[in-house]
Amino acid sequence: MHPVGIGSGSTPAREEIRFGVHTGAGVGDGEESASHFGIAPVEMARASITGQPVHLQSPLVPAILLLVSLANVNLGDHHKKVLWRAALVSLAMLAVGVLVGVIPLAA
Repeated sequence: MHPVGIGSGSTPAREEIRFGVHTGAGVGDGEESASHFGIAPVEMARASITGQPVHLQSPLVPAILLLVSLANVNLGDHHKKVLWRAALVSLAMLAVGVLVGVIPLAA
């Protein structure tokens, strides 16, 4: 058996994820936040993923500012065309999650 990262095809980061161990900053923040609000971390993760399409259109995300400036598009015009579509994608993700049963309607 090879040590992690030496000929085993695994990197230390993969092993940390696989075994749920990580020494970097910010680890466990999701669990702490979720427990503070009385919900499971997986519920917070589902909410985060569902809202991600709308969040990525925020002017606080540097990538969107870069893309809009490289394309010579006004941010307001971009939002007029994209935000409603992003909201539809989020609502579709929410609907599928409810239909599949991973997002309960009642606690």
